[in-house]
Amino acid sequence: MLGDAVEHAETAEPRASVSIAGGDEWVRLTVADNGPGIPSIELIHTTEESESQLHHSKGIGLWLVTWIVEEGGGRMDIETDPDGDFGTVVSVLLRPA
Repeated sequence: MLGDAVEHAETAEPRASVSIAGGDEWVRLTVADNGPGIPSIELIHTTEESESQLHHSKGIGLWLVTWIVEEGGGRMDIETDPDGDFGTVVSVLLRPA
């Protein structure tokens, strides 16, 4: 996630941060950047909308991460704001071991 944040930055000064917060119930890993945001078609797997041969994401990365996190009993939240003040904030919530 962090590599994508820097790779897709469209600014002279790309910034990305990683934070981890833990508790008894959940551990939250958050990656935030100031990039262009994730296109809505790439977030189709996080909605109730279904993919088709003509309407689908270009890659498997986000789909795969979402599937792995959910299969592990966790959750992934994505906030993206391509026209606003920030790029993308991805939070992965997992139960501690």
